[in-house]
Amino acid sequence: MYIRKKNKMKRLALLFVLLGLVFSSQAQDDKIWINMYNNTYSNQLLIVFLDAGTDGYDLQYDADRPQGYVMGFYSVIPDHYLAIQALPVLTGEKIIPLGYYQNEPTISDLNIGIDHYQGNFTDYEVYLKDYLLNVEHDLQQSDYAFISDGVGYFNTRFELRIVPNVLHSESIAQEKIRITINSAFLQVHASSNKIKNIAIFSILGKKLFQATYSRNEVAISREKIDYK
Repeated sequence: MYIRKKNKMKRLALLFVLLGLVFSSQAQDDKIWINMYNNTYSNQLLIVFLDAGTDGYDLQYDADRPQGYVMGFYSVIPDHYLAIQALPVLTGEKIIPLGYYQNEPTISDLNIGIDHYQGNFTDYEVYLKDYLLNVEHDLQQSDYAFISDGVGYFNTRFELRIVPNVLHSESIAQEKIRITINSAFLQVHASSNKIKNIAIFSILGKKLFQATYSRNEVAISREKIDYK
């Protein structure tokens, strides 16, 4: 696919993340259970995506991780370490900071892995980012093994990344989508369900554009696509 700018042709791989094309008959929220464990101890974290969820503390849904045990695994938001976290409906890439505490110095080998999930995770890939080792691991392929940092609280080492898998999106496959380009606009039309999110990436994986919507047809000005 080509877009002309300043009389030059620049090739783009336009991957459209037309998420939220969810049918009204969907009966359950998207949920993912993540474990931190070794041969002796185990802790579980639940992340749930629902209409009433927010990125802050949701008194009706969120639950703090109890302190003072041998170890604890949680997601991190300001002033809270959560064992259960409610977030807004999953409509695109989501980054969730993770943390853990440890009070037993003999614990060294630990693992983080998906226990199970519910809902529309067929269309997503789930990665764990280890900032200490600069490693990104696909949790849908295997659990992640690491050496513990010792006694203390560790809230900046790990991050959960939930990323749309465009090439295997059942929602997109079931929806008739028309994409057209003219001299001024790139237009996207969905035949029945409303478009909630569009992301455009270059062939090298750079994000060129992203925006949220709630309609069947979207016109994106070519000037808004950062393909420099």
